[in-house]
Amino acid sequence: MEKKRAKGEMFLKVSGIILILPGILRIIVTFGFTTILVVTAQMTGEGGAARWILMGILSLAGGRTGVTAGILGLKYGERPEKGGVCLGWGIAAAVLCLMNYFNLVLTVISLIPVAFYIAGANMNRKEQQVIELLQASGHKN
Repeated sequence: MEKKRAKGEMFLKVSGIILILPGILRIIVTFGFTTILVVTAQMTGEGGAARWILMGILSLAGGRTGVTAGILGLKYGERPEKGGVCLGWGIAAAVLCLMNYFNLVLTVISLIPVAFYIAGANMNRKEQQVIELLQASGHKN
């Protein structure tokens, strides 16, 4: 008998891969650029190092959240009971994406895979709710 696939599995797995790759790149690039910008701000004496550090921290958090959400999407895509966990990480990734607003076009493009990820996580969460209702009423899966 073939195993039934979770409704949001493909959404979570494909968008998870799409979140992991740019997230890793973002982390690497952020370390380099933040270091350069902070050193430059210190050398010129103009200040602003704290602003660059804050932007670097937000960017690192966004990259890390995207990588974590992507890994969880790949790992838990076929498990509807983990839909809530994936949904939480997807929402966190969306919030951090919006907090790192630099350019409207880049922000919208960055939100597209996050939106698909959230949609897949929500499908799995709803599927789990239906399973729980059926089990509570005495039906077999």
